[in-house]
Amino acid sequence: MILTLLSEGLNGSLSSAADSAASAAEAATQAASSGSSGSGGFSPMFWVIYIIGLILLFYFFAVRPNKKREQEKQAVKESIQLGDWVITSGGLYGKVVNIYTDEFMVEFGTNKSITIPIRKDDILGAKKPELTNKPVQEVVDEPKKKKKFGIF
Repeated sequence: MILTLLSEGLNGSLSSAADSAASAAEAATQAASSGSSGSGGFSPMFWVIYIIGLILLFYFFAVRPNKKREQEKQAVKESIQLGDWVITSGGLYGKVVNIYTDEFMVEFGTNKSITIPIRKDDILGAKKPELTNKPVQEVVDEPKKKKKFGIF
């Protein structure tokens, strides 16, 4: 009698455990199917905002400063007048003797006979060279001391 009661109780608890496991599996399946449409837990709106944020960061750190620098260079080139000293992209200093639409006629040297047309894009800026006859200080190296021990 005790055995029959125990077996009936055991069969009843096993069936209720099986029912609860089945309902838990069904709930997990529904949660997994609804979560997979969210791209790994993030909503599609998150990714749109994320991409827009990256584009804005790229603009403010790369494009905008470069535009400002180009505008400043263009303003310097437009402000060059006749007689101004300029430096070219090759590192040569010269004096502007004539201005054309996209070129400067630049005089190089002190003999005033070397004039070369230079594109405005090749001018780095207006800068007067330092043409003084100051002697360059010579740096004298100390003699190297000989090693007392060793191969060299």
